[in-house]
Amino acid sequence: MIFLLKEAKVTLHTTYVPTLRTKNLLAQKLIRYVNLNIHEHLTTQDVSKKFFISQSYISIMFSRMLNINFKFYVSSLKVALSLYDLVQHSKSIHETATHFSFTNVSTYSKHFKNFVHMPPKKFIYHYRSMKRRSPLSKIHTDVEYISKYLSQLKQNIKLKNNVISNINLDDLQFNNHFEPMVNVIQLKQFI
Repeated sequence: MIFLLKEAKVTLHTTYVPTLRTKNLLAQKLIRYVNLNIHEHLTTQDVSKKFFISQSYISIMFSRMLNINFKFYVSSLKVALSLYDLVQHSKSIHETATHFSFTNVSTYSKHFKNFVHMPPKKFIYHYRSMKRRSPLSKIHTDVEYISKYLSQLKQNIKLKNNVISNINLDDLQFNNHFEPMVNVIQLKQFI
């Protein structure tokens, strides 16, 4: 029996931000507000005026629910979302910093380096050089060309080698940095 993997591309018309679930209705509203207004300059003072609560209560709530403070959450989310603009839209570092309402490029670079462990310019360089050196080439759709690989694949597949791993999300811990991008696909059998 041959198993073929299918790919799917889903186009989102808004920026994807992972959902944080909590039973606290106020926390849900705060997080939703921050996520929707991430391109604005956000401070606890602004949010406290919007929700009629104290700045210290916002900080305490974020610390208790997410184990990070409000400022850290906002800056980490801005940096994470800015990665897409830098590599997919080829925006300049200045444009990206402005788009996410950082006070200046230096502040953006400082936050970026704190989370990604390299400056934005180096990150862009690594991404673009990795893209140029990609070992993947255009996929052939010719059935005769693919059939020889499918027959080899059929011979090599052994179902007993398939392992199902369960991941307990409660055991995962937040890490305050991103690892550099790496190639995930390796095609050793077909070379």
